[in-house]
Amino acid sequence: MTPQHWKTVLPLVQAFAEGKKIQQITPQGKWVTLLDVEFRDKPSSYRIAPDTKTSRRYWWKGEDGQLHVALATQQQHPANFPETWYRFVKWIDKDWVEYELPTSTETGG
Repeated sequence: MTPQHWKTVLPLVQAFAEGKKIQQITPQGKWVTLLDVEFRDKPSSYRIAPDTKTSRRYWWKGEDGQLHVALATQQQHPANFPETWYRFVKWIDKDWVEYELPTSTETGG
């Protein structure tokens, strides 16, 4: 393997050593998290798993009687879940959805 290969793989190895999850792309184009990483394929087939957030949208009624949309995250304390709130109306989404958080390059940071 060439020095350029290792220069590309080194950040992945460092991230894995720090306990971060590494993902590999499947032939179908889906990223899967690896339990054991050997870096046998080309470096571009691997990535550091992005941070994710699990959330679900819901309707709530304001003091003026108008309906509003809000976002609940699954990381919230159970006592704060929207259905316990007197202004909660109903869930918009049927299930919780896991979203990849944008990277700093996607947000301009």
